[in-house]
Amino acid sequence: MKKSKMVIRRNHYYKYVCIWDNATQKKKQIPFRLAHKDQYEIANYRKGIVEQREAQFKRDKQEHLLIGYKFDWETDSGVEEVKKPLSLQEGADLYLAKMLKLRRSNTLEMYLSSLKHIIDFLGDKMICSEVTSKCLFDYVIKKKGSRSDTSINMDLRILRTMLYHCRDLEGITLHKDLSFKIALKECPINDTEPIYISEIEFKKIMSEDWCLLYVDKREWYKKVFQLYWDLGIRLSEGFKGTLKNNYLEISEEVAKNGVMRKVFLTPAQIRTISKMQEMWRDKDCSKWHIREYSKVFKKALRHCGIDDTKHFHCLRHSFGVRRRIETNGNVLKIQSEMGHKHIDSTQKYIKCDDRQLKYDFPSYRKTLEMLEKGGKRGTSTTNTSTTPNYNAYSNSRGIS
Repeated sequence: MKKSKMVIRRNHYYKYVCIWDNATQKKKQIPFRLAHKDQYEIANYRKGIVEQREAQFKRDKQEHLLIGYKFDWETDSGVEEVKKPLSLQEGADLYLAKMLKLRRSNTLEMYLSSLKHIIDFLGDKMICSEVTSKCLFDYVIKKKGSRSDTSINMDLRILRTMLYHCRDLEGITLHKDLSFKIALKECPINDTEPIYISEIEFKKIMSEDWCLLYVDKREWYKKVFQLYWDLGIRLSEGFKGTLKNNYLEISEEVAKNGVMRKVFLTPAQIRTISKMQEMWRDKDCSKWHIREYSKVFKKALRHCGIDDTKHFHCLRHSFGVRRRIETNGNVLKIQSEMGHKHIDSTQKYIKCDDRQLKYDFPSYRKTLEMLEKGGKRGTSTTNTSTTPNYNAYSNSRGIS
């Protein structure tokens, strides 16, 4: 083995050890500080010790242990120390502690839930560097049926981010057989196009008697669903936003991406939101009360025979699709109305196939045909496409 020379950096002698990093597929230089530059004999002696330990680890194919290894002159105890392998639970704790300052509480709850599902399956004692593609594939197969593809996909993406975080900041080495591609292909999600509730589907939800509920309670849920169909706000925003005059103010703290915006309301919408917020406060502002609307919507989808991979948030996508038609693809305006921080989030509404939209939103068929011929006719979701006798082509635009 070729012996490398000592290097002086910042008044100290260093010995560099070169190992192969499986994660980056590149050689990695690990520096070991030997002694002050005035202590050449001591530095040269310690250099020999470093080279002996390097040869031993490489002979045993354990050179990854050199990452974080401390010699006796580097420790307080005077005893050589091998960096303890990082378990999945420890890695998750480090990652969540870092994200605590960067993410909203709801996002952290999602991270925590996803990591808990994976750690429960793989075991909290499992070492981060032992996670392989087979582990991920087994997780997907096990969870199929009990969790949606979207949830499993999110679990894998969050685990990937956590492992990369530990690799970059904690210096761990990931397994050479770790790849997320195969597992993610087993639980694909469509995040390039909006998954919306069509006008036909929404009319069915609003016209049928789903769930074993009192008529008044069912009608209340329908009124709330109509509100979100018309406004395109996120579920929590209707409860946590502030009513001011004739608009709902969604502050930076309430908005998912920290973008404040105002949503103008009709008198009927103001009354609905006022009642929603009053009922929510009566439940001590419980997040479970908010989620109950999502659960009831899912039950309504199943009762009506609508694809139950769709969910409450699809009402927001429906709003975005309709605004795309009404504004003739004015992406900047839609971005402003929906409160997207990045325009890439808005661009996906442009990708919808106009031919499909003619069938999914029949009240807009004339508008789409007009636009195909180069015409431009503005309309507004203030006059919703599910209002009886509403014609999107003939009505004038209500949003300036």
